[in-house]
Amino acid sequence: MQSIASQMDEDIQKLVQEMQGSVTLAVLIWQGLKLGRLIAVRVIEAIILERVQEASPDLHCESCGNRLESKGQLKRQLVTIVGIIEWKRQVKRCPSGCKESQVAPLDQELGLSPNQRTGPHLKRMACSLAVFVPFEIAATLLCLLTGVEVSSSSIWNWVQEAGERAMNRLQTQLDALASGAEVALEHMSDELKSLTMLVGADGVMAPFRPNKGTAQGRTVWREVKVGIVARWQTVTLNGKQTGRLMQRRVTACLGHIDDFKPRLWLLACQQGVAQTTMVVWLSDGGRGFWGVFYQLFQPVTVGILDFYHASQNLWKAAAVWMDGRTRQARSWFQQARRNLKHGHALHVLLQLHNALQQSDLPQTTRQSIQSTYDYLFKHYDHIQYDRYLHLGIPIGSGFVESACKWLIQQRFKGVGMRWSEDGFNRLLHLRLAWVNGSFDDLFQPSPNSF
Repeated sequence: MQSIASQMDEDIQKLVQEMQGSVTLAVLIWQGLKLGRLIAVRVIEAIILERVQEASPDLHCESCGNRLESKGQLKRQLVTIVGIIEWKRQVKRCPSGCKESQVAPLDQELGLSPNQRTGPHLKRMACSLAVFVPFEIAATLLCLLTGVEVSSSSIWNWVQEAGERAMNRLQTQLDALASGAEVALEHMSDELKSLTMLVGADGVMAPFRPNKGTAQGRTVWREVKVGIVARWQTVTLNGKQTGRLMQRRVTACLGHIDDFKPRLWLLACQQGVAQTTMVVWLSDGGRGFWGVFYQLFQPVTVGILDFYHASQNLWKAAAVWMDGRTRQARSWFQQARRNLKHGHALHVLLQLHNALQQSDLPQTTRQSIQSTYDYLFKHYDHIQYDRYLHLGIPIGSGFVESACKWLIQQRFKGVGMRWSEDGFNRLLHLRLAWVNGSFDDLFQPSPNSF
C-alpha cells in the first residue's frame, strides 16, 4: 500500500490543501467528494498496475496452435462511475497473423470485453436516470452525481441496448408460456400471498412520429395498453376502514389487444393468480379489456365494472332525458347513483326501462337512455357494489388509471415529445423492469464485479 500511496501523494496533497482553505462547510463537503473519487481512481489504477507487472501466462492461437507473441504494452481506459481509469497492459497476437487471435490476458481477467469503453455501473446509473427524465437531463444529473461527463446520445444508446435485452427476456418468457412451460412464481411473503389480488387494464394515448427514420410530419397518437397486478391490503386508520396497494407489478403493450393478452396473463401467473384465494378484475367498460377478462380471468376472478364509469353513463342518460341543467336531472342522478352503489342496481335499470316506454321521447334521447340501459344490463353481474364494499374490495379502477399516468404520461408525453416505435418500446420495457424489480438483472456483469 505504500507504493500506492506514494503515487497519490501529489494530487491528494493538492486537494487537501484546497479543503483546508475552504471557508464554508458546503465547499468542504464538495471537495471531499472529489477527493474520494480521486483516491478511488488512483487505488484502482495502482492495483491494476501491480497485476500488469505479474508474469503473463503462455497462450496459444486457437486457429493454428502457435504460441502468441507479445505486441508490447498498449494503453486502455475505461469510463467508470468514479471517473476515467487508465492503464497499460500486455497484448498478444499470433505470429502467423490469424484473425481474432489478438488477446489481452489482463482484460479477460478483469472481465472486460475487447471494445468495452464504459463500466457497467455507469451505464446502469445513466439508464436508471433516463427511466424517469429526458436524456439531456439524465446526462446533466449523471455529471452532477458522478463527475463524469457523458453525452445524451450515449445514454440513448445504452437505453436501446438495455431495452432490447428486456424485450428479449420478455419474449423468452412469453414463448415458454405459449409452449405450456410452468411459469416461475415471484418470491413473496406468506402475508402477501394471502391478500386479495387486483387485476386491471386500461389504455392511454402516446405521441409518435408518422414515418420511420424522420421527425417530419404530423404527430400520430397511438394507444398503449397497460395492465397491472397488485395485492390489496385492508387497513383501519382512525377508526375508518380503507385499503392500500401492495407489490404493484405492471405490463404494457403498444399494439393489438391480442399482443396484450399473453403479457397480462404471464404477469398474473408470475404473481400467483392460480394460488390466490380471491382475485378481482377491475376495469371500465371497454370491450377489448372485458374480452381479456372473459377469455382469461373469468373462471377464477370476480369482475367489477368501475363504479365511476358506470356513474358517468348514468349522468349522460339524465342529462339528455331531463336536461342536465335542471335540478330534477341532478336530483335523479344523485339518487340513482346512491341506489347503484348500495345494492339497488335493479331499481335503476327499471327506471331506465320505464323511461324508454315513453312515446314522446326524441330519437337522440331514446338512443342515449337505451345505450346506458344496455351498458348496465350487460354488466349486471359486475355492478353489485354493496357486496364488494362489504368484502372490503375497491369499486374504482383508479389504481389502473394512475398506472397509466406514472408509467406512460409522466415520461412519454412531455412537451414536444414524439417517439419512434423502437425507441418507445425499449424505454418502456426499461420502465417496466424498474417497476417490477428486475432492472438490475439487465446489466452485466453483476454489481459485485469490476
